[in-house]
This record gives sequence, structure tokens and C-alpha cells, in this order.
Amino acid sequence: MADTIVKLGDFEFEHAEVPEGINAGGNQMIHVNKFVGGKRKIVAVGRDDDDITWTGIFFGANASKRFRALDFRRTEGNRLIFSYLEFKYSVVIKSFTGTINKYYKVPYSITLTIIEDLSNPVIDPPPTGFLDALYDAIALLFDILEMIRQPNIGIVLEILNQYLNTLLPNDAITKIVRGTLEGYITDVLTQITISLDNNKSLLRGGTDPNVESALILENANLYRMQAIAEKMIVTTEQTKGTADAPVVTVNNTNLYKLAAKYYGDASQWTVIADANNLIDPEIYGTVKLIIPAWDGNDRGGEFEP
Repeated sequence: MADTIVKLGDFEFEHAEVPEGINAGGNQMIHVNKFVGGKRKIVAVGRDDDDITWTGIFFGANASKRFRALDFRRTEGNRLIFSYLEFKYSVVIKSFTGTINKYYKVPYSITLTIIEDLSNPVIDPPPTGFLDALYDAIALLFDILEMIRQPNIGIVLEILNQYLNTLLPNDAITKIVRGTLEGYITDVLTQITISLDNNKSLLRGGTDPNVESALILENANLYRMQAIAEKMIVTTEQTKGTADAPVVTVNNTNLYKLAAKYYGDASQWTVIADANNLIDPEIYGTVKLIIPAWDGNDRGGEFEP
């Protein structure tokens, strides 16, 4: 989480002070009444959030002073706002300890008790993103690849991985992007098939029993890779017409200019307006807008250049 902003009150953690991860969640307090015959009545009486605990290291010329500054906030015992990523809590510092080895290096441990969860609740779980599914699949392919000796598969798999890393979550999955992905995945499938055919030829020709066992095991892993890659093709094909629209941040502009930029036709500003529940084409201040794909049908509105 080194690139994540972690703040406690007015204190912002930096570099090695930022933990690799921060725990979240907790329990539901319940009251259980047990009855004869094994029946029971359970009443949920409210959330019971776990304390937030992590460790880090203060480094640098001001390490001991930064430790003491945070320790001063512990001794005050005041309510503080703790935030990281999309999480935000009202907390009090329950404990804060460190080991003063050198003035420039102070390992520490901190525990926060939650007073109130100020995060925006997520009621409906969002679907797993299309790219997330491909990232998970390619990670699994690399894991299996470590168990076999097939450098030819590793080469095309790395090419696919590099292309995936150029895509962003909000990128529109256009026909060109989808075709490129399918091409790279097909290259992986082709190399898997070649490896399977080579192994089958060796097995048919007869070989040392130890080598035969190794080839059979390798083929099992190759079939696993084949199934994963074929599923990646299916996942990619399912994005046709269902890709998430990109979101852009704009400032003091209008929908005419945006339509001209993204569609090549300023009169199609209503496509953007409808996607963002807007009536006025003028944009004041800084806002985020969804730019949906335009199907090419004329939906032009009144255009004032």
C-alpha cells in the first residue's frame, strides 16, 4: 500500500510508515436463546468492528520526532478521523508503541478503536470486472507454467500479459481491443496445443518410465492451461456490446466539444447527456462524465457551436 494515502487526523503516513495492508471488518453482536429440543432464537444486536492494527517503520533524520508527534496524539486521547482508500472512520488511538533503536529508524505498532464508520456503504456488490477476470486467469496460467518446462508458452504468455497491463479498468473494450486480446490468447492456445502434440508423440514412441510419468503429469497441467485459455476467449467474446463506458474528468466545457472529440460529431451531445442524466450541455466546474459508446445512429440534439 506504499502508494496509498493513509491519514490519521492531521498526520499523514509516508513511505515505510505505510503498511502493506490494513485489516477491516469485524463481528455481528448476537444474543442466543436456546430452547428444549435444540431450537434457538438468535437476535442480531449490532455491529462490533474489530480494532484496526498495523505495523510500520519510521525512517530518516526525523524518524524519532515523527514517532513522538504521533505518540502525542495518543496521549491526547481525542477522536480522530482515520482514512485510507475508500475507507473512513472516526477512531481513538488505543495503543501506539515503538522500539527506539536509532534516531533514524523506529519500528512501531498502532491499534485504533473504531468509534464510527464514516465510509459510504456498498449495498449492492458490483460485478467482477472483465479485466479482473483476465488478470486472475493469466496469474493462474503463470502459476501452472512454473510446474512445466515449456518456454515457448512463457514467451506468448508474457506478450499477452504485457498487453493486458496497457489496458485500464475504464477503457472501452472496442472491436480492435477485443480482436487483439483474442489474437494473443489464441497464440497461447496454439503453443499449448503444440506442446501437447509433442508430448503425445514422445509417449507414443515409447520412453523411459520416469520420463513417461513426467510427460503425463505435464500433459495434465497443459490441459488445465488449455481450459483456462479457452475460458479467457469466452470471457473476451462476452464483452461484445457490454463493455464499461470510460469515465473522463472535464472542467468548464460543454457536451458539444466532448461529442466532437469522442464521436466526431458535435450534434451527438445528447448521447453523453442521456448517459449522465443531464439536460444542459454546458459543464461548469470539474466533473466526471461517462462517455458511452455511440452506435452510429443519429440522436443529434440542438447544436450551438
